[in-house]
Amino acid sequence: QRQRQLEAHREGVVERSGAREVLQTVLPGSAWEAELVCAHAPLLDVQRLGEAATQVREARLVTELALVEGDLRRLAQAVMDGLVGGVEDGGASKHEAAIGQCEVCRQLAYPEARLRQLARALGQAAAEEALARQQLRFLTALQACMEVTVGKEEGEHEEQRSGTGSVVSGSGCGGGGGGSGLGECPACLQSITPASASVF
Repeated sequence: QRQRQLEAHREGVVERSGAREVLQTVLPGSAWEAELVCAHAPLLDVQRLGEAATQVREARLVTELALVEGDLRRLAQAVMDGLVGGVEDGGASKHEAAIGQCEVCRQLAYPEARLRQLARALGQAAAEEALARQQLRFLTALQACMEVTVGKEEGEHEEQRSGTGSVVSGSGCGGGGGGSGLGECPACLQSITPASASVF
């Protein structure tokens, strides 16, 4: 689960970084808005704007350029007004302008550092998952071994009871006392004494 979340986060960073580069290239006069939107807007909106900007650049659709820029600025204003943000809002996040420099904006400005951090986290999560699988295999094997051992001991105990033809009480387990009622019960190794054992 943690690996999937980290992988999705990594893909989101790549998508947002790529869209930011395209938007800032096509709309250099709206570079700040592109930075803000790509850092905080829902990922689907970021992808849509990035694809539209790519089409405008490749087809040289000057008439469409104003539409893309208008959408970008409206979304940037929504981010500033706090109208987008939250886990349920397609991966959107709040812009923390009051703290001087927004951490989310800073991470998008230096995506390589964020991607390296996520790669290390992914490696650690993979190692932890591998260790958990190894521990599970060990515990499963241990449980199976214990079940076999218990079954074998119960079978030996039953053979001792049926092989003597008599049952010695006083041993605690009901096992035979070596056929004589003295010494140790061969089934449970509990000491049997003539005073404590009675043969039926």
